This record gives sequence, structure tokens and C-alpha cells, in this order.
Amino acid sequence: MSETQALSHEAAQFHQHVRKPHRRINPCFMTGKGCVHTENIDHELVQRQDEIVGFNVRPFQPNIETVHRLSLERFLKINYSTVEHQLRLGEADKVRRTGYVVCEKICRRIQSSDFILVDISSPNANVFYELGLAYGIDHKILVVYQEGSIFGQRADQCLQGGGCRCYTYRDLEPIRPEDFILSNFIWTREPRISQQNRLNPIMTLITQSYGFLAWSDSKSVDSASSPSLPQYQTEIDRADILEIEKFLGSRDITLGFETHVKAAVGVAVDNIVNKLHDSQRSTTEQKYKDLIAGLKSTEQIKKDAGFQDVQQRIEQSFCTIIQTGGKISDPMAYFWLGYCHALGKNVIPVTVVKTGSDTIDDLAFDLRALWHMSFIRKEPKRFSEELEETLHQMITTDFSEWSRKQFWDEMLGRRGKVSIFTGALHNAPIGREMIGDWDLRSASELTSYFASHQYRATIESPVYQIEQVTHPRGEPATNVTEDFYISELERMLRGKNCIIVGSPDVNPLTEVLLGKLYDVDPKMWFKNNDDVERSAGAVVAFKQVEVQAEEVSEIQSKRKRSLGILEAQDLARAFYRRIPVQKSEIPAQLKRGFLGHGVKRGKLEGDFRSQTDDKHTFFVHAHLVVARNPFDEDPLDIHHVIIFNGVSGPATFALTHVLTGGTSSQFSAYADSFLPDSESEGFLQKLNRDIVMLKERYLGLQYFFEVRVGPTPEAPDSPGSSRRDIFDWRRILNWSIIPFAAADSAFGSISSLHTKQHKIV
Repeated sequence: MSETQALSHEAAQFHQHVRKPHRRINPCFMTGKGCVHTENIDHELVQRQDEIVGFNVRPFQPNIETVHRLSLERFLKINYSTVEHQLRLGEADKVRRTGYVVCEKICRRIQSSDFILVDISSPNANVFYELGLAYGIDHKILVVYQEGSIFGQRADQCLQGGGCRCYTYRDLEPIRPEDFILSNFIWTREPRISQQNRLNPIMTLITQSYGFLAWSDSKSVDSASSPSLPQYQTEIDRADILEIEKFLGSRDITLGFETHVKAAVGVAVDNIVNKLHDSQRSTTEQKYKDLIAGLKSTEQIKKDAGFQDVQQRIEQSFCTIIQTGGKISDPMAYFWLGYCHALGKNVIPVTVVKTGSDTIDDLAFDLRALWHMSFIRKEPKRFSEELEETLHQMITTDFSEWSRKQFWDEMLGRRGKVSIFTGALHNAPIGREMIGDWDLRSASELTSYFASHQYRATIESPVYQIEQVTHPRGEPATNVTEDFYISELERMLRGKNCIIVGSPDVNPLTEVLLGKLYDVDPKMWFKNNDDVERSAGAVVAFKQVEVQAEEVSEIQSKRKRSLGILEAQDLARAFYRRIPVQKSEIPAQLKRGFLGHGVKRGKLEGDFRSQTDDKHTFFVHAHLVVARNPFDEDPLDIHHVIIFNGVSGPATFALTHVLTGGTSSQFSAYADSFLPDSESEGFLQKLNRDIVMLKERYLGLQYFFEVRVGPTPEAPDSPGSSRRDIFDWRRILNWSIIPFAAADSAFGSISSLHTKQHKIV
């Protein structure tokens, strides 16, 4: 291979690497809400076809600027621009101190770039903040510094602990392509098991006892210059000290910033726990009193802590308190501040000042963000009070749905995308495909929850039944085969987080996913086959239906199918059984439920009442499946599927409340003693522990719920009663998980799925 060909191959390899997706920053660390630019950034990255865009992060110093302009930028453009893709570098404008700068000129441009070029030659807090921000969103980063820079060498040593390989340039000497092969220098955060921090959260403190100031063996601003002077007074002019103090010592005791923070956190958390204990009503937060109490002790990052040690500690933290500066700012403090902001972690940057009137000017732009605080040496009490108020707000907000947030972040990613799929039911008299009313309510409930929690949900087009697609008007289709239909459904699911609403007879995607997850041969999908029930972990829904003593004749059935009218008995499914019961043989109530290898004792059944039946309370069951998306092509790009497999509309709808706590009371009638929000948190605590199995070995988890359904308690002659005769009278009264109903909550093997994926490739 010639030198020109080698360069061209390297440029193509670099382009392919940097075009891999990185995460988005959510929530916004300035507002605490979803980023308003996320959709535009996603669109910009997808639409960008003919160029590779980098973002240049460097100190605005004349010599460094000269090196970048005359050497680094020219090297990148000459050697890494191709006919197909031109390489372009942008940088932040030299504007000071407005939140607009951080949002528009820094944060958005980092997220919308394909890669980041960072120069760490000098101790610049801005640069390290942006580096931490980029690292936290799994960006592709090139780190460089001048060969003779002492600070650059120290920073290089620190970042090596995170797997970073820096390139050193020699002043303005030409850069040889063989020395700076960009593909070999890309730094990206290694994938880590997320959300484990929520099982045992901690409080973390980063002060100037850790970082470049400490490593250079210089005294930090909190070190006492004299044993007789308190640490928070070391910056006071000695002329201000009374003469008597020179002989007898200070009038106040010595209390350092670090000591004060630890004590203030302990007292604040203790007060919060006591308030929870004294609460009259059982709240969701009380489920987590032990976790909250564990936040009393603050773990301080030590001077000799390695990069990965600090990273792991921050990821485990409920809240990280970072001393960002005063007169002196340590760049590593800002690196970890940026990292916390990128992860959406609770973080409190603290600026240490002597008096309340001191100017806070430790960065070129304002990124003090949502929770910024000041520690005033002359008024330490103010800090304690403000810290307790801040922590109370954090704890109240986060622990009100601690497990739910963990679950959805794990399934979708922070402000991740999810597609909601319903099935289309054919209405022959009007010739339309329609969504069931309870399925529509389920989709509405989910989208309401996702919108309020800043996840991005899309209700996809309803999926037509296979019989309506492959056999229109009763005749075999000439252009749509069963194999093609199934392949199209698989394509709809591939590379997405998906929620599937409805049982297999209602939603074809439930049939396809269960077949894939239970490792059933696709040739058996959409066919009646009792052998499926014996497949490992398999769950088959069944519904008893009333039929006449004499079934409709075959001639009548053919005539109906020719008109596009499909009867229930025409729907063949591997994971659904229609059990006809003649009117003379009907028990007290029709039964619905589940059977198969995945059901303990082989069968689970309950009563069923439709909206046209008498208004009585009954119990029905629902099957919840949480699994990895089996149609993902890249084993490192993981998506998830959630199946709401209810054997009636109310059962399916109840599962939305199981996972969201309920956003609407319109279709429920819970008693005061049943708190859906708290019950949801209780189940999701268990589910989050089980999800670890998904990561380590298994493909999916499944659970069964008993749902109590009945009318709203109201007087028969009340206005609401007549309204119930117009609309469905059934309401969710309560629900609960059925312990040990599943033969085994975990099923399927990740290794077998990966093996099949490799064979396909």
C-alpha cells in the first residue's frame, strides 16, 4: 500500500469512528429541564453528509492560538479531508460571562460536533470543564499539548488513568502523518454498568486537597499558614488582627472548609430524615429512609486518588460537592464538574470567598449552574443553611420516584427515545383499522408520563394484523408473503427502544417478540401450535369466548372472509389461544389468563367481564415482559423492549401504572389505602435488582400481576352513574404482583442471541 493510499485509508477509518453516536446532555445543568436543542442536534448530525466537524477546545492565548492556526488545524484539514468529507474545525467565541455562551457556544457545539480537539498545555479551567463535559457524553476526543509543557505532562499522567493517549507537538514544527495517526489517539469513555450507583448512593466531596494544586505540593487556599490562625482566616491581612492575638492566639477556633462541609451535610441529612420520620402520611420517600440516612457521611476524594477511582466514586454519588475555586481554580475540579453535568448528576459547585461582597470570577463564562453555592469565610452559618435547603430539595425530588427514574433511565437512557406500538383491529362494517379504547388509553398514559419526565416518545402507526395484509378479502396476496410481513415487523423493531401494547391476538408485534425471546422457530409464529407452550419460559395468553351450539358453516365463513370480515377464530397465533365455550357449558364467568412453561403450575386464570356485562368487581391478569431488544444488530448498542401483555384492556392499562405510578386518575378508582405511586416504587425496587441479570446473562424478565377491576363507587342515581352507561364502566381498583407466578422471572440467553447475530452477519 502506497503512502497516499495509507493516508486515505486512515482518513476513512477516522471518519467512520468519529461518526459513531455520542450521548446528549440531559437534563440541562443550567435549568434542570430537558435540553431545548436536542432535537435540532440530532437532526443536524443525521443530515450532515459531506463534512466532518470538530470542535477546538483550547486556551485563548496568543502562542497556543498560533500553533493551532498554523500547525494543528492545517494538519487536520490537509490529511483528513477527503473528496467525500471535508474536515472543518470550530471553536467557542471569546465572549464572557453569560449563560447563553455556555448553552449556545459551548454545550450545543460540543454535542453537535463529530469529535473534540483539546489542548491541555496550560492550566485552564474552561478547557478542563469542556473536556469533562465531552468525556461524560462518550464523545470522541483528541488530546494534545506542547512537548515542553510541565503542566501538560502532569495532566497527561492524570488522564492516562482514564485510558487517554495524548499527542505532544513540538512548537511550530510540521506534524508528520505517521506520528499523529488520529485513529490511534481517539479517547472515549469506556462503557460501564450504569445505575449501580442508585443501589447504594453516597455523598462525595472534591476539594483542593485533590488536583493539580495538591500534586504540585503547593499550599491550597485552605491550608493554614500559621498554627495560631484558623484556616478560614488565612487570607486576612495580618494588620487586621488585634495585637493581643499575636501573643494569646486567635479569638476563634480553627475550622477548615472541608470539615465544615462534612458536618453541614451530616446535620442537613439528619434533619431531613427526622422530618420524614415525623411525617403523618406514608410517603414514597419513606421507602428510602435508610438510603437517605446513608448520605450523612461524606466521602472526600484523597490526594492520591486515581482517575478511575474518582470516576467510580462520582458515578456512585447521590450528590458531589466540588470546590471550584475562589482566588485559585484547579482545572481537575472543573473536569469533574463538567463530567457531573454531562451525566446529569446532582453536583454543587462551591466557590470559596472571604466576604459576601467578593466578586465570583473564576471562569471566563458562567457555568455556576443550577445548584451553585458560595462558602463565605466570615459567614459559614449561611452556607450550612443554604446547603440543607438545597439537599432537601434534591432528596425530595429524586427519592419521590427513585426506582422509577432508575428503571426508565436504564431502559431508555436519559431523555432517551422510545417507540410505542399498538395493534390495529379491523372494523369490517366501516372498512377501517382501529385501536382498542384501552390500548389508546395505555398509549396516552405512557406519553403523558414520558413528556413530564423529558423522555421522547413516539406513538407509531398501528400494526395491521397479518390476516389483513397477507389475505386481503380472503384471498392470498400476490405481493405480501408471510415471510415479508414478519421481516417488516422485525425492521420496525430494530435499533429502537419499544413498548408493545396488547396481547398477541391484538398486537402482532407481541407475537413476533415473544417468538424471538422464547427462541421459537419463526415458521411456528402466527400459527396454532400447542408445542410452543413447552418452549423454555414461554407464556401463552388464553381467552374463553362464548359460541353458539353450532359454529358458523364453512360456506358462511368463506363468504365473510371474501368481504374482508375476519372472525376471532380466523386468527392463528403461537402465543394466544381462543378457547370456545358453548353457552350451555359456560361457567359462572368466562375465564382468561395464561398458560405454558413460563407459568408456575402451568396455568394462571381469572374471571372476565366486558363493558356490556353487569357491573361487578372481578380479577384479571396481566403479563409484563422487560427484555433486551432481540433484533439489535450491534451487541454494544443496546435497546430494550417492554411488552404489556394483558388479557383484557383494563389489565393492559394497569401495567402502565405499575411502571409509571399513574399520571391520570380518569380510568382508575383507587381506594385511599392503595397508593399507586408507592406501590410502583416498591415493585421497581425489585425489578431494578433483577435487571442486573439482563446485563450479565439473561435476555428477558417476566412478571404476572393480578388486577382488580370494578365500577366506580357512586350512587346509582347520581349524574356520574348515567355517564357510566355511555362509557366503559370498568375502572382499575388496585393491582399487585403475584409472587412466584412465573416459573422463573429470568429467561433466554444473551450468549445464544449474540451467536445467532454473528451467524447472520
